[in-house]
Amino acid sequence: METASTTPFVMDSDPTGGPPPTRIEASTPFIYVAHPERWMVLAGKVLPLLGKVKIRKGQNGIITDRHGNLIGVRAAIARKEERGWSHVPLDSVPPQDRTPGEPVSYLCTPQGRPDAHVSIYTRLYPGATVADCDEAGWVRFLEYQLTQGVIPPCPIYVLERMAQAEEDKRNKAADEARSVPSRAVDAERHGAALAAIRKEIAKRTKKAKPVKRQTAQVVIDE
Repeated sequence: METASTTPFVMDSDPTGGPPPTRIEASTPFIYVAHPERWMVLAGKVLPLLGKVKIRKGQNGIITDRHGNLIGVRAAIARKEERGWSHVPLDSVPPQDRTPGEPVSYLCTPQGRPDAHVSIYTRLYPGATVADCDEAGWVRFLEYQLTQGVIPPCPIYVLERMAQAEEDKRNKAADEARSVPSRAVDAERHGAALAAIRKEIAKRTKKAKPVKRQTAQVVIDE
């Protein structure tokens, strides 16, 4: 009579014995950039809505030399800055988010995935395609850019534009909530965003200094 083996059957086992790597899609390195007219309300605060400059051959004018080194990264950033954007240096990271003994950078590659580049505030899971954001860390990162002067404060005219947009959305949602009760949640959300923007406007207006000016004369031919 045959005896059953107690050795478990493991398919595609990890030779290191560690967890499987994340299965997110491959992605290229990037640099965060900010625009003076791109802002959002997050966690009750007015914060910059960042964009990216992807660092990849054939994109944004970037090429490689015969050794495979990327050429044109600074030029790609400069072209973005010519259109009103400003870049966030890779090492502009809050002290508490820096890893001792490693270069300071807001970019990282997940273990086992050197072909993927994500923010250090991206949460990944072993063997999964899911990626979500560490919101508290992301808010801390964005606030750090503002306090360090890396990104200038939101212009008043942009804040006023945002306030009007949120007020319109809140009023529309409140009206629709009379027939569709679920829209009341949207009205409340837009109302909270409006309150955050108005708070920022009040704070900025209090500190704002008027622009210096002097009278100008024009000589008109008689």
